Amino acid sequence: MRSNVHVFITRQPLPSGANKYHMEVIGQEAWAGEKISFDFLSDPQATNLQQDELIIKKIAIGLAPFIAKTTLAEDMELTIHQEDNPASPPTPTLNFWNNFIYDLGFNMSFNGDANQSNLRLGSTIELNNVSPEWRTRINSSFNYQEKNISTSDKKIVAIQRDQFTSFGVVKSIDDHFSAGLFKSYYTNTFTNIDFSFWFAPAVEYNIFPYDDVPIREFTIAYRLGYMKRDYAEETVYGVLEEQLYRQMIDIDFRMRRPWGNVLQVFWL
Repeated sequence: MRSNVHVFITRQPLPSGANKYHMEVIGQEAWAGEKISFDFLSDPQATNLQQDELIIKKIAIGLAPFIAKTTLAEDMELTIHQEDNPASPPTPTLNFWNNFIYDLGFNMSFNGDANQSNLRLGSTIELNNVSPEWRTRINSSFNYQEKNISTSDKKIVAIQRDQFTSFGVVKSIDDHFSAGLFKSYYTNTFTNIDFSFWFAPAVEYNIFPYDDVPIREFTIAYRLGYMKRDYAEETVYGVLEEQLYRQMIDIDFRMRRPWGNVLQVFWL
């Protein structure tokens, strides 16, 4: 059995903690070519149940124009609830850090026996601030591993540490172009990197308008940067430090569209 309409919903988290939804109700069969689309926001303090109830309510609104063309319209009732004196929305407080979405993580594992033990510790932090004009992302991770092996005559201790921190800020120039700046810091005892620093400006072109990002995006980004590396020990090439110029081209394609009765997601 084929449905007469497809309901297509995408969700985009906002720095305030709310979610921005984009809904499309697409006609099929006899209603082919007809489409209703609109955006709506959830309350930042809403529970999962309240968000589900909001989505169900919006689906009903989106289906109403299609139901109105059927015999079911005779049983429809339209009720509009409006407060006599609706409260004015609060004036937003401008605080740069309040507009970030924070994602923190920590993990730990330990296993061992009489002869050996293995300890792993890891932490991550991710901060994102996304607006139509600016995109700021800060990521940092730290990992520690300690392995102890005991033999009949000695004890071996192997310790590995790595740390990575990156910062990126992108400014939209228009609906298709943006420019940004990226920096990263990296150290890893296993790969002999005592200190690595990368600095790169970048330009990006999106074939589709940036407003379509929740549904589709096809971006081409070019980065040209400077990298400096210091090694903990001399490498096989006899160097303790080096300076490099590095360029990158990133191509990303994502599209979320209904296909038949299944939502298809494409990426490259």
